[in-house]
Amino acid sequence: MRTGKCSCRAVNDAVDSGYHAGSMLPTLNRSVVMVTPKQPFLDWLLSVDPASAEVAVEVVCKPVFYLLPACEDDAVLEEYVRDACKTIFEDQLDGWYRGRSRWPVVRNFNTFRLWFEYRADALVLDLGDELLRHD
Repeated sequence: MRTGKCSCRAVNDAVDSGYHAGSMLPTLNRSVVMVTPKQPFLDWLLSVDPASAEVAVEVVCKPVFYLLPACEDDAVLEEYVRDACKTIFEDQLDGWYRGRSRWPVVRNFNTFRLWFEYRADALVLDLGDELLRHD
């Protein structure tokens, strides 16, 4: 995974067979983006909820992983991140402060990139034994 970028490897064979080349691990028909808040997010959180200063920066800045549709191209993966950025942005905001009236008005891709570090990759390997399910 590369910071602020998207990385699609040659996954054609892996997607077709359900296994990563050179591995016995099954792949998921998804891509992944890891999102980590940066300083502007922390500044906003402290401005709307001063009590959050008691929460360790390490807790606020834990990365969250979001699954995206499968893809085989960096440009497509970047477009998936761009398309999902408002939803991801709002999920991050809602996770720390529910008062939507205090959320930043502009939640576009440019603001997303200022407020969050993201790393995306097209390859997701499955180490679990159980079937995937939505909770």
